[in-house]
Amino acid sequence: MITYTEKGIGLHDAIAEAGYTLANIDGVWVSNDDVAVQAIIDAYQPDPLADLEAVASEYIKFGTELADTVASKIWAYHVYLGQTGVLITAEDLAAILVPMDMIRKMMQTGAVTQAQAMLADLKIALPQYTDMIDYATNEIVAWRAQYES
Repeated sequence: MITYTEKGIGLHDAIAEAGYTLANIDGVWVSNDDVAVQAIIDAYQPDPLADLEAVASEYIKFGTELADTVASKIWAYHVYLGQTGVLITAEDLAAILVPMDMIRKMMQTGAVTQAQAMLADLKIALPQYTDMIDYATNEIVAWRAQYES
């Protein structure tokens, strides 16, 4: 008889790779070699990164979409300034675009806390972008409250 302990999909892969089978049939765990399969179950140590890797796509998707939205807002702001006769220098553009690229990369690699901190610093350094930075910060806070709860 198998005493099954849930340890993630990797456990089932390890059992199959060892040439054994394990299935739950009507609430009973059945294998083709109970002693060998139980030994694998008992010894198996799940990969602590596996669960995080499973949710990585959600973080990446959120980070990418947020970065794209903020880039659109920055673009619109710059076009508006140009239409109203305000000159935007290369230095002005670099001051926002370089940090925003870093924030995009942070968001896409799961460094959400660091991205929030960099946005806070950017808001102080570039107050003319407060609306866009506040938007990004509020989106991160809302997403984290929903997704990380």
